[in-house]
Amino acid sequence: MSNQRRRWLAWVVVAGLLGLGAFLRFHQIKQQSQWPDEFWSVYLSTGRGGEIFHLPTGKLLDPPPKAMLEGAPAWPHIWTSMVNAVHPPVYHIVLRWWMDVAGESDTATRGLSALLSLAGVVILFDAVRRSVGMGAGLAAAAMMTLAVSQIDLSQQTRSYTLLALWGLIACHAMVRIEIDGARLSSLIELVIAVFAALLTHYLAGGALVGLGIYALIRLRGPDRRKTVGAMVLAALLAAGAWGPWLWRQRPLLSSDYSWMMEDQAGRDLPLQRALSVPALHLYGHCSTLAAVAVAIVVYLLPILLIRQSPQRLLWWLLTVGMVASTAVRDATAHTLLNAFPRYTFIAAPAICALAALPLPFQSWRGWRRWLLSAAMVLSVAVAAAMRVQEGPPDYGDWRGFCRQIDRLAGERDPIIFSPNPYWGSPAFWYLALAHYVPDSRRPIMMLDMPAEAAALRQLAGYRQIWLIGAIGLPPSHWLPGWTPQGIVVGAAQVGYLQRMVPATSAPISPAPSPPATQSRAP
Repeated sequence: MSNQRRRWLAWVVVAGLLGLGAFLRFHQIKQQSQWPDEFWSVYLSTGRGGEIFHLPTGKLLDPPPKAMLEGAPAWPHIWTSMVNAVHPPVYHIVLRWWMDVAGESDTATRGLSALLSLAGVVILFDAVRRSVGMGAGLAAAAMMTLAVSQIDLSQQTRSYTLLALWGLIACHAMVRIEIDGARLSSLIELVIAVFAALLTHYLAGGALVGLGIYALIRLRGPDRRKTVGAMVLAALLAAGAWGPWLWRQRPLLSSDYSWMMEDQAGRDLPLQRALSVPALHLYGHCSTLAAVAVAIVVYLLPILLIRQSPQRLLWWLLTVGMVASTAVRDATAHTLLNAFPRYTFIAAPAICALAALPLPFQSWRGWRRWLLSAAMVLSVAVAAAMRVQEGPPDYGDWRGFCRQIDRLAGERDPIIFSPNPYWGSPAFWYLALAHYVPDSRRPIMMLDMPAEAAALRQLAGYRQIWLIGAIGLPPSHWLPGWTPQGIVVGAAQVGYLQRMVPATSAPISPAPSPPATQSRAP
């Protein structure tokens, strides 16, 4: 078979993988509702910054503030409004451009993540094809198509698939430089990818340091100087463009991961979590034996085969740079970054490449070189099939909960939001309601403590109000002088909705019962 025909056939296979990947990513993409991290991403993309978290407490807001695209500032406001966030702005700008075209529904916003992941499959294929060969490129593309973390994070409105795409583009540029020299087009590709990665997520730094080490080890002479210079230039540009806002985010960044301290992880040690990262990306949760086997393939095998297969070093250094940086934070700050695949997601395509590359033993001919690769791809395919059967992760039925509110509450009944002990601000509940009931005209009130006299006076003229809260303190704790009436409507992992009436009023008919699919608070 001619080389041209092989290339054509390889791209046909890639097209088939993209079709399979699209099915895996878009199938069930809206089965689970969005959850607060996703509401937060959409809200930041409106350019309103942290306004929603600075609403006055104990004050009835009528009309309620807008939280979606209607009436939103122009997209350049995103750059200057991120002071109260813990993220840089690039993903939210890209998401805003996308929402202006595709809309703000769950399927639309998550669809961007899915398409970015599919684009990464193509870039990984081309990078591995150039450095190792066509068969290795196809195996790596198949692995990324099927990897469970790729499917999971492709179905969330979050920045991680865009971050992984920038990391892949940087690796693609590095492969081009190593093969063809430091041409201007390759250096521009590298500068754009490094700049954009740094301004997509702050945790990109560890992976990019690994990429820089690779340039120092593998390149020589002018190619090394130009490549390292291009990466330094990109970092300086990112610091200059975003530095003032990063400085203002300092207080939030220092406490960003305080919610996931080590005592929530049982007895796992930082090193154990770091060794489990490759298996988490490929399979989701798996047995300890499987995690150890994958760790050997990803972490140890590339070092043992460095002479026979130096191409593995690029993917190995990116992976180790990323996982080591999060492991250091886990060990020093007692956090759990490496327990969550999203925080090392820029390394996910590199893990797929390392697991898919053939064994370079000279004495092994033909199909025997592909035994390990085939076994890895097959095992990941089984995990992907199980993931489709089980469905996406469940973070609570926020969609159903908000639609319950809309069904039960009158058109002008006030909605009172009490603090959320897990998510913090009561504004997260309002973001969910604004997302799923965007045309609500109901007045709202945020509480960070039991309502005081001034707040209660604003509510005195209403026959009934609705309290949204977390299971724990009784509803009457937040609204002295008001009495719970009727049934408590609850949604697992979300909260409860309680109808409240003035304590001195005559009894009125109970609120309608919730559907059987809704759970009830005790």
